[in-house]
Amino acid sequence: MAVMLAAIVPAYRGIDFGHHWDEPRLLDSACESIESGILLPRWYSYPSLSYDLVAICAVPKMGIIMVDEFGRKGPDNTTRIKAIKMRLLDYVHSTDYKLLVRAIFIVLTYLAVIWIGLLVYRWRGSIPEAVIAAGILAGSWELNYHSRWIAPDGILMQFGVLSLMFLMHGIRNEARKGFWIKLAAVTAGLACGTKYTGGIFLIPVLASLFMWPDIMPQINSKQAIKSVFIILACFTVAFVITTPGALLEPVRFVRHVSWEMSHYGRGHYGHSINAGFEHAYLLFVYLSQVSLSANSIIALVWCGFAVIGTWSAYKDDKKEAILILMVPLVYFVYMSIQKVMIVRNYLLLLPFMAVFAARGIALIYETSSRRWKWLGVAVYVLVFIMFVINIRGLISTSETIRNRHNVSQKDEVLNYIRSHIKQGFVLSAEAREQLLIDQKEFICPDARKTNYVFMARWWGAGLANRKGRYQLISGSREVNFDYYPDWAGDVRVVAMDYKDALLAGMITDGK
Repeated sequence: MAVMLAAIVPAYRGIDFGHHWDEPRLLDSACESIESGILLPRWYSYPSLSYDLVAICAVPKMGIIMVDEFGRKGPDNTTRIKAIKMRLLDYVHSTDYKLLVRAIFIVLTYLAVIWIGLLVYRWRGSIPEAVIAAGILAGSWELNYHSRWIAPDGILMQFGVLSLMFLMHGIRNEARKGFWIKLAAVTAGLACGTKYTGGIFLIPVLASLFMWPDIMPQINSKQAIKSVFIILACFTVAFVITTPGALLEPVRFVRHVSWEMSHYGRGHYGHSINAGFEHAYLLFVYLSQVSLSANSIIALVWCGFAVIGTWSAYKDDKKEAILILMVPLVYFVYMSIQKVMIVRNYLLLLPFMAVFAARGIALIYETSSRRWKWLGVAVYVLVFIMFVINIRGLISTSETIRNRHNVSQKDEVLNYIRSHIKQGFVLSAEAREQLLIDQKEFICPDARKTNYVFMARWWGAGLANRKGRYQLISGSREVNFDYYPDWAGDVRVVAMDYKDALLAGMITDGK
């Protein structure tokens, strides 16, 4: 719980970060339901659990408004209902409501920290290993800033971890195995009801029936089919409860899902990349150098531990290791064949890295402690220091959000440019106009050796998914600009290499 709170607090302190492009769609869907009385989002590019959560957040306020309106004398019921709708719509359109929904999404996302601890404890029987896994996940900046969004990816991740936790409990429990496996199937259905890709968590649930036949005794093929049917039924019921439009509006549902699938096959502005090797390589870079820490060295250390932990887990128990690895391996391959790379889609892979990194750390501790106990202690101390660095990073970035209106953008830019003056800089017309800076003071004789400085919001989609391409000079750190250069937040000044600016079509050669 303390580990979870260490991450939730900075996430909450940066909750008022400004605009996010997906939030209006969900909030508007709730408003449309209030006006029409139809409790469906009427769009299915995503399943409906996120919409359900947004709508549920309005229920307490609706109750208060209803008590107030029906407690008044005079108006007829038609007038009262109209007044209730108007007051409720005003509330749902308010900033307070949006921040409330964001807070709920933060808490639900960070339940994954608890679930991952319980998963590792049930799997390995080690409290230190469980705490380490939870700490590694909690310290991820990528998870922290994504958790603030009214978007499905963090919720999907926590349902996925919860499903695996129930599955592991069923495998390890001597009694009521079938109950826990069914619960894992239900939770996998909730994951799919959050985002369609969450259906991948059904794979290990089904696989467990055949890898551990004692879970649901399969005396013959008919019994085996029955067991599979029960699991599929549990999964489907959970999905339909969260996304009833799949049955109530099947034509619209199929049309929207088909469009979303083709969308990822076509590309998405600056997030478009080549399917296959390029996507796999960029995804590997993201997972190994970015996903678990804003500090690249710490991220690489965690990744190295994860590689060791994967080998150790496979060596200890092949079946259990394969069961846990099914989701990340299948998902990695599936996403690599898409032409769109938006890194929030990969949040569900972070818990797996944390689980195996914790196993790798535990193995190193166990091995080193046999000969030099002090070395084992040193390993845990190092892990704790890296955790503290990550949490301090979360706090630091959240404070840049809170204080973003109190910082002089011009001073930030000038200080940065003057401290890197030997590189040379070319300022866009918008940057010069906004900051009132004279270009001649900073340009290098050879423009091809300079950095190009521009106003981010006035640019467009940009070139995403290349680590280190952008130098964020001014503004808050509410997002990783390397992966979201099209971020619709506050105007900020960004620098990039001259060659990359040419590649992006932002400037022409020699200008």
